[in-house]
Order: sequence, then structure tokens, then C-alpha cells
Amino acid sequence: MKRVLIITIVILAVFLAGFVAVAGGSKESKGTLSEKPNIVVAIDGMTCGLCTTAVTKSLSEVEGIKDVAVSLEEGKAYIIGDDTVKDSDIEKAVARAGAYTVVSIERKGSSL
Repeated sequence: MKRVLIITIVILAVFLAGFVAVAGGSKESKGTLSEKPNIVVAIDGMTCGLCTTAVTKSLSEVEGIKDVAVSLEEGKAYIIGDDTVKDSDIEKAVARAGAYTVVSIERKGSSL
């Protein structure tokens, strides 16, 4: 019983450490992009660092997306992508990551 309690506490501590790291640095995450994002996606349902990691990974796999930074605090994904990236592909990738919903997609300087 003691081992189960210790393992549970360790897992919780690791989870919370990831949450604090992502939540604390979320505004700075936009600065990690190689250039200014041309697609901003508002996402509903993200609650922790694991959520942002899942969304980032899923969006990174979309063809045409070059770079992604997800802000838990703002509930947004900042994307650098080319004009071939479709809204439907973004929505599918976000849904594939978990129980998240795209609220809006804003494109800057794009023909789509």
C-alpha cells in the first residue's frame, strides 16, 4: 500500500511540474517560433501541460505547418504554415489530440 501511495505521489508531482512549467511560460512560448505566426487558432478544452503537448504534436504533423507554439494561458496555437494548410486539417489535428475544440482560426497575410 505504501508503494502505491509513493508511486501516485511521484506521478502527481511530475504531472504538476509539467503543468507549472507550461503555464508559467506560456506567454513566452510564442517567442520560440522562428518567425511571426500567420495562423492563430483559438482552442477550447486545454487544461494542462499534457494538453498543450498533445495539441502541439498533432498540429506539427499537419502537412504545410512548419512551426507551432501552444499557449495554455491564452488557449491558442500560434502556427507558421504555408497557404496549403486547410482549416479542416487544423480542426482534425486538434480533435485528434484529445477532447479539444477549435473555436476560431485567424489567418494573417494568407490567401485562404
